[in-house]
Amino acid sequence: MFLITKIKRKLQHKYNLLIRPFFGHDLNILYRASNEDYPFGACSSDIHLMNALLWLDTVNKKLAGQVFPAKFSVGSSYGMTNSYPETTGYTLSTLLTIFRNQPWKNFNYNIVKNLIENCHNYLLTMQLENGAFTGGREGQAGFGEPSVFDTGQILLGLSDLYEASESKTLDKKISIDRPKLKIVIVRAADFLLSQIDNDGAFKPAHTYLKTKKTYYTRAAYGLLRSGIVLNNEKYKRRARRNFDYALSQQETSGWINGAGFNDNLLVLHTIAYTLRGLVEAATYFKEKTYLQAVAKNFDFLLDFNRENFRYPKLLPSHYAADKTYFNDLCITGLSQIAIVIKKYNAILPTPDNRLEKLFSEIVQATKRFQIRGMKNPCLNGAMPASWPINGKYQPYNLIEWGVKFFMDSLLLDMGISSGEIKG
Repeated sequence: MFLITKIKRKLQHKYNLLIRPFFGHDLNILYRASNEDYPFGACSSDIHLMNALLWLDTVNKKLAGQVFPAKFSVGSSYGMTNSYPETTGYTLSTLLTIFRNQPWKNFNYNIVKNLIENCHNYLLTMQLENGAFTGGREGQAGFGEPSVFDTGQILLGLSDLYEASESKTLDKKISIDRPKLKIVIVRAADFLLSQIDNDGAFKPAHTYLKTKKTYYTRAAYGLLRSGIVLNNEKYKRRARRNFDYALSQQETSGWINGAGFNDNLLVLHTIAYTLRGLVEAATYFKEKTYLQAVAKNFDFLLDFNRENFRYPKLLPSHYAADKTYFNDLCITGLSQIAIVIKKYNAILPTPDNRLEKLFSEIVQATKRFQIRGMKNPCLNGAMPASWPINGKYQPYNLIEWGVKFFMDSLLLDMGISSGEIKG
């Protein structure tokens, strides 16, 4: 029986990858568009933001309100996955930013309200006995096991929600179980506290690759946010130890060891995670060493041979320490870098014009990868992880967190302050 299932799955994967695109309207368009540098046109940021929000609403309804999927695959595993706790956690922050700032006139913000409530209701049921949140999603290996990284990501959204409820910005508008929410945040933060080793790194036992990584500054940022909203100095101090660990791993070139899944080849997505943690540390602690580390890494990222790069005004998807790179894009990582740029420049007395230009280039470019004109509503408004669509990072996948970070970059482009982007 197992062998038959395995054969069926293999045949299905081959069909999805090799045959389905010839007969499917949407896949036919996407696969042909992959030969183009920029497959779609660019509109104003508020229109792209609306498209992305409506995509979140569509997939949420498809999952019967059980928040958001990890991705929609247009490759061998064609279709939409089930609910993904990790990215739902920090997508909650994006929804809160929209609800607080209400960027559109004459818009029914009940859509946003309902999504926030769905995130709140779902996440409060997902905590494990030891205070952690699970890694992965149902059906995956590791689901139900504690995850340091995912706990940190979920803390970002829950802390933002708690802070918003405390400041009355959501008062009587959104249904929140505030006492339970506080308990969940404390238990999750206590779990993270217990996982930081003597050197400041997170202990490997409950990490993705069972090794110490600097991109976990992103998880430390979740601990820092919980310390801020709960006024807990212990959480803040312990988060700072992890930021300091990341500083200790930076080379004179600006390269940061451990800032990716592969130690020798870093994807822009995890580089941006590392920088985001450090720039948030610089913002809160007002410590120049964090800011200097971000500056050094930006110098590293910008100093590469663009002569043969397909997108010379942007950044490549992957970097090696010797500054060789892949000739494709990590769309998600670009949006994340755009966010870091705005947060970094907000600290400087005079913004770095070189980085401001890169921010504008990224926002205008990423708009042209947002998918539109498809028959399947679960595709419209989505974002490919890579371009070409079969690039090295998450090939053939339209990922939920790519939409989230794209939305944050658009909000910044629309004039929302960098301090409002909290997840």
